Amino acid sequence: YTRDAQVDKWSLYECSRRNNERVSNGDGDTERRYTVNTVLTTGEGAQSVIETLASAFHAKVWDNGSKIRFWQDRPSDPVWLFSNADIEEDGFSYTSTPFNQRYNQAVVTWNDPDNFWETTKEIVEDVELIDKYGLHTTEVTAIGCTTRSAAIRYGQWIIESSRFEYETVSFRARSWSAFVVPGDVINILDANRTGIRQSGLVRSATLGSIEIDGSVEVTGTNDYIQVLMPDQSLVERSLSNAAGIHSVLTFTTNLPDIPVVGATWIMRSSNLHPRPYRVVSSTAADDNPLMHEVVAISYEPKKWAAIDNGWSKRPKRKYLPRRPNIVGVPVSVNAALQVMDSRYDLMVFWQRSQDATVVRYTVQLSPDNGLTWTESLTTTTLSVRFEGLLQGLQYLFRVASVSTSGIYSDWVYGATLISDTRMKLDFSDKLQAIHITHV
Repeated sequence: YTRDAQVDKWSLYECSRRNNERVSNGDGDTERRYTVNTVLTTGEGAQSVIETLASAFHAKVWDNGSKIRFWQDRPSDPVWLFSNADIEEDGFSYTSTPFNQRYNQAVVTWNDPDNFWETTKEIVEDVELIDKYGLHTTEVTAIGCTTRSAAIRYGQWIIESSRFEYETVSFRARSWSAFVVPGDVINILDANRTGIRQSGLVRSATLGSIEIDGSVEVTGTNDYIQVLMPDQSLVERSLSNAAGIHSVLTFTTNLPDIPVVGATWIMRSSNLHPRPYRVVSSTAADDNPLMHEVVAISYEPKKWAAIDNGWSKRPKRKYLPRRPNIVGVPVSVNAALQVMDSRYDLMVFWQRSQDATVVRYTVQLSPDNGLTWTESLTTTTLSVRFEGLLQGLQYLFRVASVSTSGIYSDWVYGATLISDTRMKLDFSDKLQAIHITHV
């Protein structure tokens, strides 16, 4: 069993504040965001019961060595920064949720008090995503849920989280990362993804400026710096530097304190932003106590508007399980590099899908490891050409089939590194298994 003294009541209190906020019930009134009405009828371990109840309000349980603490999926501000200068040479490692697990339909089981508390299935779905990508469904039970509106919000949470938060990042960082705990939101700026270095460590500082460990290009408009303070807080200031290359960055407003030497800084501009992630684990490395292993998932605060208010009650309909619309993927995806007068073109080609419903294909190219993609090139043929690729960059490309009803297949991926003498290719038909090959 678990004693009261073993539970961190303050982290639970923060969850309670969030749970008791009032949101729309879809009928012109409001209700508390999360309530739990249930009866425990079987004997289970205390840890299991706590984890089950916490899942009702999208919270996780973790043990900091002295107390059981809670972290909750809720709107949060970033509290820490990570750049390539903070981590081991292996860099940031990324994986993505499989395409068929990015759900666009959730069947939520809840207890209906108007039907003698019998279990009822509520179907929550995004019709636009289903029409575009086919049906990806999941069935869940909302513990202690006794209102239809709460069941709808639960389903919306699954769909919006699947839509926006499908990437996991892991890395080993210096001992400062020990201050990061599960539930914290962190900002990451990965130079290997962006292709440009706009982050690093502080060499020296005053209240009004910092000297950085290198030089960066400042546009002169809409440039901001984020830097960690001695009290582990994160502060952002706009820059007053003129356009040009600078190794000393000056602020329009003084900092509250002078950053210590070695503090992390990240610069953002109108076209380059750090990416937020929510930490799910942070532990000391077994082989090096001065290093911490951090795992985090992508975080998107704008999902909450759709979860709390971006829905309306529709007429109830009976739940009938449907077989997902599966579209055959293109076969034998490959690529060839063509060099003409120092211009690099990439020809992506494939064989026809075995699915008779496939009528066309769509192809995309990414120069930054999947951070951004070109607009889709749609074709009824079996190849496309991308012109004017840059030497020294790694390019990721993907091809999908499209059926007569407009439903997309899973993507088939490939990667290439453009160099003077050779091109290395690597392919994967599963999103979570992409590996960019360095040559």
